Amino acid sequence: MARVSQSAQRSFAPLPEHRRSAIRQKLNGKLFLKGGPKISDICQGAVGDCFVLAGLAALAHTRPRVIKKHITADCHGDVHVRMARGIQIVPPREMFVDRKTHEPLYAYPVGGATWVVLMENAMAMQAGGFAVLDKGGRPGDAVETLTGFKSVRRKVSSDADFARMVDALLKEIPCTAETWPEASRVDGTCFRLDHAYTVLGAGQSIALDPSSGYVDVLDPFGSCDDRPQTHPGSAFGLSEHGHHRVPWNDFKKYFLAYTTNRPV
Repeated sequence: MARVSQSAQRSFAPLPEHRRSAIRQKLNGKLFLKGGPKISDICQGAVGDCFVLAGLAALAHTRPRVIKKHITADCHGDVHVRMARGIQIVPPREMFVDRKTHEPLYAYPVGGATWVVLMENAMAMQAGGFAVLDKGGRPGDAVETLTGFKSVRRKVSSDADFARMVDALLKEIPCTAETWPEASRVDGTCFRLDHAYTVLGAGQSIALDPSSGYVDVLDPFGSCDDRPQTHPGSAFGLSEHGHHRVPWNDFKKYFLAYTTNRPV
């Protein structure tokens, strides 16, 4: 899913001691801002772990209370992230940066909300490091790793898939989607190749007519999304901060699969 360049992959390095205090300032905010956790807290960094961040956004959108239950800070400043297979302790001193710029490679703490960065670090620690996450993965698996919610992945193929997504979202079930890995599938669109997105909603402009349906998706780059927000040939309105409203017939062209994570 959305790998970074080979040069960036080789640039993972422990944060130099003289830079730690400056970076800590960025992480000195609260775990959650007012009303959080929210999808607007998420902004993917240089690591190719869109599948993790799309999964976190899906949880923030449908079940924010689950995130709050899964992350707490202790009196020593360490953060405890409860995963499906146990608790991961995240010491804020273990960070990874680009060797040339010394800038963090993980997600940016938008507005000072640190829960995204710390949960991403917990996922990296459990996986074996950010270099492992950078190889990509599936968003449903990330949600299941964190919460234990069973992941069900389906290829996008028929109008029945649209109905399943609508049903899942009505029941507050996290839903994510993946674009095709072939460039020819997404060339000329606003979508990223081999990338994970959060499904925020689905509806119809004409009742009982799936061909008039649309799907709202969120790019985990969020407010850092520098791609055009327009969708070629779309009659639907524009959006911002990584949001895209996609006609259902176009969604079937550009998205390979979608995943739901139902609580067990």
